[in-house]
Amino acid sequence: MTLLLLSIGVFAQDPIKNFSFENWTTNANNKAVPVDWDTFDEDLDANAVRKHTSGSQGSSALYIGSYNDGADVVGADVYTEDNLTSVPASLSFDYIIQNNNNSIINGLIIEVYFYDINDDLIEDYVWNSEMLKNNPAFKSGVLNFNPSVIANAKRYEIDIYYLNFGGTTSEYGVIDNLKFRNTGGNVSVQETANSTINFYPNPATNALHFTTSNNETIDKILVTAVDGRQSTFSSNTFTNNTIDISELANGVYFISAYGTNGRLINNQKVLINK
Repeated sequence: MTLLLLSIGVFAQDPIKNFSFENWTTNANNKAVPVDWDTFDEDLDANAVRKHTSGSQGSSALYIGSYNDGADVVGADVYTEDNLTSVPASLSFDYIIQNNNNSIINGLIIEVYFYDINDDLIEDYVWNSEMLKNNPAFKSGVLNFNPSVIANAKRYEIDIYYLNFGGTTSEYGVIDNLKFRNTGGNVSVQETANSTINFYPNPATNALHFTTSNNETIDKILVTAVDGRQSTFSSNTFTNNTIDISELANGVYFISAYGTNGRLINNQKVLINK
């Protein structure tokens, strides 16, 4: 992975490298792969990761699709990592989604992880396309971070994948124009879900706590396992901003917090490990 060497002046605009997906290379199996991103051979072989021939900002974008893996339909995955020389406040991006499934866990997912100098995880943030279906034109999204929480971050990792449970091989997402921004950056995009709520600890055991900012009111918390099982916690079950997860099995869960009128406030991925 090429290290990032940019001046402080450049970081006033974009604190970390941008990803326009204009640069591609060919691997040993003659498959096109995006420069600076890692892919899985099975995803490439199934043509589930490939160059999308129309981008939001250029001539190409990144297609992340689905395919048959034995008896199951699965989604593809790409990821990248690099060192930080400035702490970003948000990640903006453009996306297309083709989702035939009615499940909230089927769709395009973007996860950003921040690590300290000892390579320990400080915080992770998750954006997903939720129930959005079949938009052929690019939409804009943003994933906001808490700069004070990740102030000591020295490295980041971005993981983008299409999560597919019980869906079809025709489901996919397209990503283009990923840009990290600092606090002074101008991000003229519509916010899909923000990061005003943080769930901790992560990994969790029997209880999951959360903190809120901006005086957010939480009416419901939906906990979704990767196999689709869901547990709902209403506000009358919260105790001191804590939900009881002692009945949940070990594994990876997507935590969705909802405010008044069913408005989605935040998504986060949490590992339960007792």
